[in-house]
Amino acid sequence: MHMITQDRTSSRHLRRMRRTPRSRYGAIVAALWLVSGCAYHSHNVDVSLQDELPRATTTSYSDALSRFGRMSEIYAAPKTHYMARDIFDNTGTSVATSAEIPRDVTEMVKSTLNAIGGKVVYIPYDPEFMLNSANTGYSGFQAKLTPHVVVSGGITEFDRGLETRGKNTDLSLEGSLDGNALGAEFSGASKTSVASITLDFNLVDFETLAGVSRMQAVNTVKVHKGTAENAIAFSIIGNTIGFQGTVKKVQGRHAAVRVMVHASLIQLLGKHMKLPYWRLLPGAERDPVVIEQMTAEFFAMTNAERVKRMQEYLILNGYAVQLSARLDAETQRALSEFATAHAGTTGRVDLETFLGLYESVDISHASLAKRRMLANMLAADGARHSTLSQDGLLRLTSSASSYRIGDEIELVVEVARPLYVKIFNISSTGEVWDLFPMENEEGMLLTPGKSYTVPPQSAGYVLQVIGPKGEDRVVALAADKPLSNLPASQTHSQDFSDEVLARFDTHVDLPIGIK
Repeated sequence: MHMITQDRTSSRHLRRMRRTPRSRYGAIVAALWLVSGCAYHSHNVDVSLQDELPRATTTSYSDALSRFGRMSEIYAAPKTHYMARDIFDNTGTSVATSAEIPRDVTEMVKSTLNAIGGKVVYIPYDPEFMLNSANTGYSGFQAKLTPHVVVSGGITEFDRGLETRGKNTDLSLEGSLDGNALGAEFSGASKTSVASITLDFNLVDFETLAGVSRMQAVNTVKVHKGTAENAIAFSIIGNTIGFQGTVKKVQGRHAAVRVMVHASLIQLLGKHMKLPYWRLLPGAERDPVVIEQMTAEFFAMTNAERVKRMQEYLILNGYAVQLSARLDAETQRALSEFATAHAGTTGRVDLETFLGLYESVDISHASLAKRRMLANMLAADGARHSTLSQDGLLRLTSSASSYRIGDEIELVVEVARPLYVKIFNISSTGEVWDLFPMENEEGMLLTPGKSYTVPPQSAGYVLQVIGPKGEDRVVALAADKPLSNLPASQTHSQDFSDEVLARFDTHVDLPIGIK
């Protein structure tokens, strides 16, 4: 009895031990089923969406577009009206590939032209709208701007599978535990491909409808696509549990086309306006078409015209010189200093220095302020004598560069931003006199866009040259705050040494000859 009971007990015990693996695996499967049933039941499916506000679409060249507009003003390019024709996908693959690339990029071109500003004026082309407006009496054509040139072109190449690479990994393991089959499998796959898109642009003269020679831009962008997939599966007593993950990353082909439109139009308009546009595009090289145009322009000028243009560039580069069209001492000194700081230039009036000055102008708001002051100087009568501060914010003009004793003198001062200004006369003997405003005042706040005459027309007095003969100086100082602690009248000119003037970022020193 006792032995038989032991045998049965042992037998039952052994049977229970065999069932343990099955029970353990069954519990795992059941737990997974319960989890999946709670979390993944079709009635419990939910998707969370992230709320995002609309945002402006920008590219790596968006900033370059606005800087290109500023560049066109700084270099005094002629204002040009541009119109865009319809720009389509000429390959036909936009339809065959379910719009992998845009079929129509006309609106991209229009918005790019309109985003530049400066001397670039965008002219829309909508004949139906214009005719309807005219027929209904809303608008006539008298005040309408007509385009100078038209942008034409299209997507000319699209290679979907320019380069394709892939790799696969498969691993399978099988075994048993207490007579039960176990298995594990792993598979991994990845694939990368490169597509190529080419965009062509040309310029057409609106008046003649002929192409503008050498005014074209042909650029290609490569777009990458990558996929990766991993799968893991476990097999336990015939029940399979699997995990799978897939990742797919594609660079936006439509976005890539927009980037190419931005870069291509900067290139195309830069050629047409003879601007060193490559300075705005990272990694870009000198454009030989633009350099050839500037070279031809240099050799077409007289020597006086070359000197004057180089004086313009010197002023834009921060050198205090006069627009005299003469190779005077201060111009020679400025050219020498420029050559020291810029390799490949000679400091002479030659092509190398001309191109060096042309390519080195800072595309900043300060340079734009200098250009606007220069425009006033260039528009003024050639007999007038004018100088511009190194930062381009202050301009002082006299009616002549020299006077006889007894002559009346008139000064004009202008600023590019609100500044307090004080003007002194330093005689050839070293005496200092207040000219503007009156003695003991801390300077007058001047505003841009207005010319201030010294003395003012309402002053009731004039400035008359009393001598002695020699060279006087008219010094103007400017600052954002009222000027104080300045040398008083009737002090010695050493109080206006270069060290003193250097304390003021904005100042001018205008020489006046007394005969």
